[in-house]
Amino acid sequence: MYNLVAYGTLGEMTTIRELRLKKLWSQAKLAKLSGVSRTTIVAIENNQHTPQPLTIHKLAKALDVNPTDIDDHDRTK
Repeated sequence: MYNLVAYGTLGEMTTIRELRLKKLWSQAKLAKLSGVSRTTIVAIENNQHTPQPLTIHKLAKALDVNPTDIDDHDRTK
């Protein structure tokens, strides 16, 4: 199972969904701003899809976080 997380300045993990909701964005808005399909965002948030590096970069740019701060949670264990 995969869970994309972004690491904040204090090291706490924040999921893509939490980052999106913090901005009060719908999945459709994130899709439009990132160029990633809403279907893909749904799959990522539901741990049903492992995104490619380009997808991670697009989501990070739209969410205004550093792409290197977004990682696959299981891979970091």
